Amino acid sequence: GRSAAGRHWADIAPLLVISTASLEALSESAQRAIPMDRFRPNIVLEGCDPHAEDVWKQIQIGDVQLQALGPCGRCTIVEVAQGQGQRDQISVYGALVAYRGQ
Repeated sequence: GRSAAGRHWADIAPLLVISTASLEALSESAQRAIPMDRFRPNIVLEGCDPHAEDVWKQIQIGDVQLQALGPCGRCTIVEVAQGQGQRDQISVYGALVAYRGQ
């Protein structure tokens, strides 16, 4: 199993990385645009295939090299429109589970 990257992180890791291609693939599967802010990523990548970031062991940005810990399990926060603080009537989490099985 995976362990947390630090004692003070509630989740597995302090950073969440997602690619625009992955979000576009999810949106296409869900047949609606899903905003990037639903996933609250720290780093957004462009120029890779959908879900390529799932298998990378390291990510280098300039002189900084990040150790990848693996895909992030999702909670239901993706259901909340970040700007309004309200849940959608159409489930983003349901679309993610149907698409990725997570």
